[in-house]
Formats: sequence, C-alpha cells, structure tokens
Amino acid sequence: MSGFVGLFGRSPSTADAQLVAQMTELMGRDCPDRLGTWIGEGAGLGHALLAITREDRSEQQPLSMGGDVHIVGDVRLDRRDEVIATLAENGATSYDSDTALVLRAYHRWGESCIDHFSGDFAFAIWDSASRKLFCVRDHFGIVPLYYAEIPAGLIISTHIQCILAHPDVSEDLNETAIGDFLLFSMNLDRGSTVFASIQKLPPAHLLTWTGDAAATHRYWQHATDVDKLHHKSQDDYVDEFLHLLEYSVADRLRTDKAATHLSGGLDSTSIAAITRRLGTRGVNDLQAYNITYRELLLEDEGRLAKEVAGHIGVPLDVLFAEDFIGAEPPDSPSHVYPEPHIIPSQVAEIEIASRVSQNSRVLLAGFGGDPALFPPDNPFGQVLKGGRIVSAIGGLFGIYRRTGRLPRPGLRTWLRKNTAADVLARTATLPDWIDAEFAGRTHLVERLRDTVLKRELRDRAGMAIAPTWSNIFAWSHPGFSGQPLKTRFPFFDLRLVTFLERVPPLPWLHDKILLREAMRGILPEGVRLRRKSPLPGSGQFNHVQRDGIAPWAMRLANSKHLDGFVNRKTLVSLLSDHKDLDQIRYRQTRPAIHMAYWLNQR
Repeated sequence: MSGFVGLFGRSPSTADAQLVAQMTELMGRDCPDRLGTWIGEGAGLGHALLAITREDRSEQQPLSMGGDVHIVGDVRLDRRDEVIATLAENGATSYDSDTALVLRAYHRWGESCIDHFSGDFAFAIWDSASRKLFCVRDHFGIVPLYYAEIPAGLIISTHIQCILAHPDVSEDLNETAIGDFLLFSMNLDRGSTVFASIQKLPPAHLLTWTGDAAATHRYWQHATDVDKLHHKSQDDYVDEFLHLLEYSVADRLRTDKAATHLSGGLDSTSIAAITRRLGTRGVNDLQAYNITYRELLLEDEGRLAKEVAGHIGVPLDVLFAEDFIGAEPPDSPSHVYPEPHIIPSQVAEIEIASRVSQNSRVLLAGFGGDPALFPPDNPFGQVLKGGRIVSAIGGLFGIYRRTGRLPRPGLRTWLRKNTAADVLARTATLPDWIDAEFAGRTHLVERLRDTVLKRELRDRAGMAIAPTWSNIFAWSHPGFSGQPLKTRFPFFDLRLVTFLERVPPLPWLHDKILLREAMRGILPEGVRLRRKSPLPGSGQFNHVQRDGIAPWAMRLANSKHLDGFVNRKTLVSLLSDHKDLDQIRYRQTRPAIHMAYWLNQR
C-alpha cells in the first residue's frame, strides 16, 4: 500500500528530478517505509511505501517489466489468488505485489485490464515509447487520485499536498466547493477539490493523457436491471452471502494485526465477528474500539459493544465522546488536512485512528451495510408487477417466519415524511449568516434546495456515486488523515454488491434479514435481532445547551479568514445567544467553525 506522484511534460525533456524527489518526500509521514523515484524523458514518478502485507515488504516502486512501461500504484486486489491464476502464463506468482499483478495484466490486456480485477486501488502507468499515461481509480473510489493540468504538462498524485508543492499549481480556492462545505460539510462534486486548479478522478473512471488535455472516461456502472437469483434452498442465499462476506473481509486483512470499529449495531459487529472466525485467513491480533456517551446522550451502544466483544473474544477499548466534544483545538497542529474537514481534536474517531496506527496498519469499518442491504422502493409491488405472485407471497411469509411480523403498508413512512416536512423546509433554507454576494455567485440557494429535496441515492447504485461515500473514503486515506493507516470497508466489495443486487428483495433485503440470518449463532441474539436505532439526539447540541459556545469557537466564528464567505457579525450574534439555538440552526453553524479553523492553519 502506498502513495504516489507523477509529473509529465508536454515535451520529451527530462523531468525535474529534484522536484519529483521533494514531492515524494512529502508522503513520508504517512507512508514511511520506503521512498523511490524514477526519472525518464518527459516523465518522473515517485512512490512512498506503507507496507501492510508480506508482498508489500519487498515491493519496489516505481516498477517496470521490460523498461518502457512503468507503474506506480496504491493497490489492494480482491480475490488475489484468482488474479494470480489467470496471469500465471504471464509469469505471475504469489510473490508478486498487487501492483505488479496490475502491471502484468496491463501487459496482457492493455487498457482493458481493468475488466479483469477489482479492489481498492489507484494506479498510473506510463508508456515511454508511446508517451501515454493511463490512470485508473477503483469502482467505488476507495483510493483517491488527484490531478492538475499546468502549462508544462500534468501532475497526478494520491496526495493533494504533492500537487500543491509544484510551483505552477495555484492555491486559489474553488468557491463552489467552499459553498458545499458550508452547507453540507462536504464537497458534493466527486470530480473537484477545494482548490480550483486540482481535480479529482471520480470513482470507476480512468484517465488518459498524451500531451494534450487529460481525458476521463467511466469504465464501470452499477447495473440494477439484473436477473434475480433463484436458489432451490433458502439456506443457499445465506450460505453464499456469508461466503462472499468472509472472502471480502479476508481480502482486506492479509496482515497479522488489525483493529475494528465496534458499535452496538449490526454492521460493524458482523465484520468484527467474521474477522475472528476466519482462522488462518484472519489476524492473530484484533483490537476493537467503541465510542459511547457518559451523560450527553442516553444510548446503549457501549453496553452492547462490550457484550459482542466478550462473545467473540476481542479486547475492547471504549472512548467517551464527552472527552472530545468541545475540546479546544491546538493553534499549531502537527498535521493540517489538505481540505476542510472536522476539527480533529473534537472527534473520538481521530483518536482511534491514532491509537490503531501505533500497533497496526489496518482498521476495519462497517460502513456500507446500509446501502448494500437497502431494499428497493415498494419491493412487494415490484414482485407483483413482474407477475411473480407466488414469489411475493413466499417473500412475505419469509419475513414473518424470521421476524414474527409482517411489514406495515407504508403508514410509518407516510407519518415520517409528513412530520419531517417542516424540518426539511428549514434545512433547505439558506442560513442568513452566509455572505449574500458569495451565495449569489455560487447559486447556493438553488443548490441547497435541489440537494435537500432530491437526496442522494441510498442503495447499491449509490455506493459508487453518492458524494457521502466519496468523501468518507477521501477523509480516511493516509494522504488526508496523515496517519500510516489504511481503513478497509468490506461491504464495498464488487462481487458482494453484485450478488446483493441479484438477491430477491423479499424477504432478504427487508430489515437486513439476510445479514441477520448469516449472523445466527455468530452474534449474541440481542444484537443480531436488534432493530436499527439512530442516536437519540445530538451530543454536540446537548453539550452547547449545557455549557454554551466556547470562547475559542466564538473567536473562530469571528475569524477574518471567513470574510467573503460568511457575514461574521450575523454568525457571532447567532452563536452568542446559544439558548435560543435549536438543533437545525446549531448544526448549520458547525461547518463554518470547522472552515475557519482550516483556513487559519493554511
């Protein structure tokens, strides 16, 4: 696993070796094991290694097989053994790194090599003979890939900092991305960054460059119009799902030590339990982490996590959210995020990543269980529309047999939609502390209304295109976090997601019945059968209601760096009377505080 950078010129003159070396060294903090560079006519490549697997430890990048074609990559392949078997006639062995396997696939199939593997990856292949660059980002966008076109050529990297190090790259901000962050706490455009001069290759896209403008192309799209599976035995659905999920977890380990998030919910506990039962395919040392509340919220996550940890035999480290919420951020942090994000000292997840990186380099996360197992709208009606009355009745019977109840005919959904109408309308209203001229230039009113009312895809089709996931993956990458740590997302496995699209939605996608059945005898019954329950309120809001707005937060709200984006006087006035704040208005102000902190550190 690694970070990389590439510098490519429009003319065949030798690349600037010193500049490539400087860019490469910037990745040494989070990829500390080995640095390597290659300089050729019109191109320079740099690579920083974060060794996780046995194959990584001997990996040497930039890598070439034959001299004309070089690769740099951050690559973890699914079903590595199958890829090796397919490429055996091309010299592939178990000693090859995953990046080496990608290069062998490229030598065999050319640019169509991407049709023959999946996983978490971004890589760049430079063909010196044809002076062509070929870059690819994985299907779900787990690994980021940034690029910037400059007068002299093109720069690519997994790290924004490397691109900004080039003297011809401007640090001017992208106002649209700034507006998105102030409204949604994230950039909704998967192809841009907060810097106007730096683009991001979207998930499931490839990039080619031959000296002209960079060309991007989508190489994969999730298919929803697929034939459903028809197994003879109901147990076959559960067995196949469990087999695929186990394979996905094993693919993402390949290391002796790992850590995992462990809440009281179904997704993270299932990942942790599967990791423990993998045996020789698993890890020797697994540490679990849970975040709970002492008093700001009344919830049951900590108790349930302890129950699961004891049941599966995993040590559990519990962190209390109150120890982080409201903590004053340092004036001179050791690491500044390359793009706006949360204030790291206030979030327990950041502390967990820091602790994990001191003992391991892999952190498993249960994110993705909700969209992967999300049921289609009106699944009963869809089955009936297809003329499959027997299947529809059988699906309803399957739900009743496993849950003891039938799904209600939409009454609760109707009530939720109607009672939430006022909340939705207020959320779609632009806060009055946003600078009016800035809002007009960036069309914030229209974009806010369209985004809130439209909502993003919450099912499997959205796993590669919903902005939420693209941002979560970017934030967890070492190039963003500054931690020598890879976060793995087992539910984002191409073969697993494809299988789930083919599973009959009734009964298997109702209330995650498929996952619940797969965890029978593996998780404690109280957790396996627990209904999904979001946290009862906001710990941050309760903290503010109890203690008020901290002086440091007021100073950030009044930071001159917000000028041009925010009306500081209006924002400060709003925060000064915290007792009059409700959850919606307080939640709307938080991105502005986070933005001010990031701008202050630049």
